[in-house]
Amino acid sequence: MSAEITTVPGPADRSSPASASGRPDVAHSEAWKVMGRETPAGKALYKLYGGDFGGKAVGKVYHERNKELHEKKVASGWNPSPLKSQLPEIQRPQVNYPKFGSPRPGSGDSPNASRLRQIPHRKPGEQIMKELHEEAQRMKAAQPPQPKGPLLDEAEKSRLAMAMQFRGKVPQASTQELEEAARHRGVRSKAPRSEREELQALFKATMEEVEDRKAFLAEMEAQGALKKDHVHQIQGEIRIRVEDMHRLDRMLRDLDARGQR
Repeated sequence: MSAEITTVPGPADRSSPASASGRPDVAHSEAWKVMGRETPAGKALYKLYGGDFGGKAVGKVYHERNKELHEKKVASGWNPSPLKSQLPEIQRPQVNYPKFGSPRPGSGDSPNASRLRQIPHRKPGEQIMKELHEEAQRMKAAQPPQPKGPLLDEAEKSRLAMAMQFRGKVPQASTQELEEAARHRGVRSKAPRSEREELQALFKATMEEVEDRKAFLAEMEAQGALKKDHVHQIQGEIRIRVEDMHRLDRMLRDLDARGQR
């Protein structure tokens, strides 16, 4: 068997004009330098005329040689075996799942109807507005609830008003008020008091009211619930009762002065 010898052409002659092989002349090969490699036009010119055409020519020669050898082998009856993959064949897993028959047309609400029809869906807007209107009509026609216990009478209203006025700590009634209440109930007082005893009892009751209000202020301040409006109101009540105490004290002094004469 004789070895085939292939002649490899040498590098392109840049000084010669363009030939049939497509080699560029000198003017074309230097055109990319005018534009510059950094510009798109220069890159395109370099790709066309400034490349390594000698290496490209050698590659083309070897390609033609291999193509010719391959065609000779095929013509002599050579048939290459198909390539087989080295990877294992992937088996598709088999999954057993239940199968349901499709609903028959026109079945309606029969047991064989599609289950999708049995799933609750969103209400349309018209139905929602209709239900809201009906609920409003029912509430408007309903009667107000009746009180379970008896209504407040005048005595209970007076007691609640007194409790709210004094913040739940109703001051003790004076002796005169107790006697009037006893007379209304038909109960006679044990022994009539003198004028001095009446004044002393009123003075003591007023002083206890002042102490109660001062204690209330101190308690609210300790709890951190004291407000400026409450302070002004309760201090005003204390000021009024202190003035009453001064007036009662003057009356007691007048009695002492008359008793000395």
